[in-house]
Amino acid sequence: MPRYEIGGLTVNMTPAAAQRWNSGFLTQKDLRASRVYLPAEDREITLLRAVNERLEPEISEQIYGMPANPLSDLVRGRQIFVDLSGVGHCWVETDSDSLPASVREEIEAEIEDGTETCAEYRAKNGLHYSW
Repeated sequence: MPRYEIGGLTVNMTPAAAQRWNSGFLTQKDLRASRVYLPAEDREITLLRAVNERLEPEISEQIYGMPANPLSDLVRGRQIFVDLSGVGHCWVETDSDSLPASVREEIEAEIEDGTETCAEYRAKNGLHYSW
């Protein structure tokens, strides 16, 4: 499922659901099917829960009225590769479906800290990435 950014949070939702979100006509089905990743808590919740002011007051305030913007497959302008073999023999390009949000955030932090390129980075999920 494609990923979108809403109010600084990563949301997995269909392009049609994102369009409906942006136009203000998101359905209950869309809200239940869309998933919001909460990096500080390393968990996912439904968009339905995220917009509920009683259950998630800070998150609902953060995303209320914010547009759904598509996330690029690039991380800070760099293509990310993952080694599927585990020993450096099968590097493939990642895309928005194959790069977990938590790993994307790890790599973004590395790049922000000055690691412009990296031949092999071991993420917390145990896989090796490069950029």
